[in-house]
Amino acid sequence: MMRTKLAKIFLALLIVFSLLVIAVFSIPGLRSRVLWRIDDLRIKVDYALNPPEEAVFVPKEAINNTPAPINSPTSTLQPTITITPDPEQLTPTPTLEPTSLPSAVKLDGIKYQDQHGLWNYCAPANLAMQLSYWGWEGDRYDTGSILKPFEKDKNVMPYEMVDFVNENTDYLAISRSGGTLEILKTLIANGFPVLVEKGVYIRDMNGKISWMGHYAVLNGYDDSKSEFLSQDSYFRPDFPVKYDDLLQEWRSFNHVFIVIFSPEQELTLFNVLGDYADDHNADLLLSSHLDMVHLSWDPFRVLQK
Repeated sequence: MMRTKLAKIFLALLIVFSLLVIAVFSIPGLRSRVLWRIDDLRIKVDYALNPPEEAVFVPKEAINNTPAPINSPTSTLQPTITITPDPEQLTPTPTLEPTSLPSAVKLDGIKYQDQHGLWNYCAPANLAMQLSYWGWEGDRYDTGSILKPFEKDKNVMPYEMVDFVNENTDYLAISRSGGTLEILKTLIANGFPVLVEKGVYIRDMNGKISWMGHYAVLNGYDDSKSEFLSQDSYFRPDFPVKYDDLLQEWRSFNHVFIVIFSPEQELTLFNVLGDYADDHNADLLLSSHLDMVHLSWDPFRVLQK
């Protein structure tokens, strides 16, 4: 008798709960709030079970046959490039060696923009900065209106940023994976700032210090300090990043990088890219760098971009 009564109570509670769930999901405003909480809880569980800092991608430091730098043609929109020559390069040598990169380079002309005050606006802010180098007059709101069409859009993928440039500006963009410090320096030395995706520890929207995906624009380097110069939308303009730190942070996203260029510079850029010019060949380079063949999808991209 007691069991029958408990069963009836449980059934009644189940029916009430089901009706509440149906009611909540029938109201758009409540449905979006509940789904967001469920998604947030899923991410936290995934984070606890699979710490993202346990990266599986470990590339080799250098790629053979890295192309020698090629000076890009002068353009009316071409910003200033400051190069510090290496004294050793001024000494003639009897042997035939590939042209060395300058020991330090800084590309001027980027208009700094931060991501603060808006929900995960890392990608719109950094893409707007990279475009500003080429004379683009927009800002993070212009990029964000397309890259993040609704307020709680958590994730912007590299291909979406490339598509934005190709479809909404007079410039072109490409993305490649499996990059090295050498190809980043080669691009910068030839007048092409590079946007990279990496994993860093910063304060999230809830005030907690967490690992999360993050974009930054590299516009210089200095071998004497072993660091890149970055325009970081979270931290500050001219934010230094050590070579070793970038390698550690960058590998979580397969060493992906994005380059923007004007149509008349396409041939110049592809000469500079060398083996990375062909997308299929770049994929082969990425595969050759993997210590593990399988790369699983990373759910933590959604945390901060």
